[in-house]
Amino acid sequence: MTEYSWARVLEEMPEYLFNFSEEDEPRNGNGIRLRDAATGYEVLFYVVGDEAQIKVPVPADPDVRDRLVSVLRSHRKSSVMTITSSGSSTRTVSELARWNPEPLWVTQAEEAAEEWSAEELARPADRRAYERVARRPETALQWRTYWPDDPTERSRIAAAVIEVLRDGLGATPARLRYSTFDDAGPVKALYGITRRLTSIAPDRPSDRGAVDRCVDWLDFVERFEWVLTTLPKGALLTLSAPGADRDKCFVQFVNHNFAIANESVMWQSAGLTRDEFHQRMTRLGWKWAPQQAHGVEHPGWIGPRVRHRQRVSLGDAAQRTAATFRDVLGVAGPSEITFASWGAGAMSYLKVELGLARRDS
Repeated sequence: MTEYSWARVLEEMPEYLFNFSEEDEPRNGNGIRLRDAATGYEVLFYVVGDEAQIKVPVPADPDVRDRLVSVLRSHRKSSVMTITSSGSSTRTVSELARWNPEPLWVTQAEEAAEEWSAEELARPADRRAYERVARRPETALQWRTYWPDDPTERSRIAAAVIEVLRDGLGATPARLRYSTFDDAGPVKALYGITRRLTSIAPDRPSDRGAVDRCVDWLDFVERFEWVLTTLPKGALLTLSAPGADRDKCFVQFVNHNFAIANESVMWQSAGLTRDEFHQRMTRLGWKWAPQQAHGVEHPGWIGPRVRHRQRVSLGDAAQRTAATFRDVLGVAGPSEITFASWGAGAMSYLKVELGLARRDS
């Protein structure tokens, strides 16, 4: 039974991604996502190499963004430096920011609107991006801090994360959902923890009582977002529209070591003219990218980058997928969609969690 209180969340959080054995190193790819089911705002704990990080994507709502940034910038940590010279030591204690902003990469036109000096313009674009977010923190794409293997410091950061969720993102314990995963896909519990979380409810569809068959678009979006969050490394997932040849009309996702690529092939247009079909796809964020194969042009589309090191949020990938089937291809409901998967084992859990029929791959 889930115990909904911030006190319980705070009590349990220091165990996230924690290794009980001193000989063990953090396992690359391990992660836990905390999501507000009402708003979609999230916090991600994720192991990259030998370092566990916490990342907070910035919401688009300016009021929430400003409130969140205010909370993030209020968190400080102590830095101790000892300098030894001529037999004497000097110990200096200073305050540093606990959270660091990560830049939103902008287009050349957007960057031109910034007031850069001649010296700044001569620097590499990536350096200017970090300078931009340092002087204007409200432009950050997301904020990052670290999850150290130190009990005292970990407890302090846990308290800071609670403030981010509660005061910055406006979440409540009852609305929070968690997903746990590693490079092999979804896991029942965190690495190093032998039990499930009890302070936050699970986001896994079968654990939250989702119906056997997905018939509602909102349910599809929630299920599919969990599937993308926990998709195994190297896995490929294809969703197909109904028809005689489902290989002619599909949306596809592949996990390239945490970064998820998204593309589609659309031979059908649900009675739309070519111009209207292209307009609807473009409005959803798809980019026309036809491919040549055996002298035939395949009507391919590339979706926005879904998730990668510099943007951990899935964004509107699940919503865009639902809208593509519903509003572009005229699919009446998600129960008409079938799926296939490759790589990373059988991924037998997908049928239950998606609530869709699996087709022969």
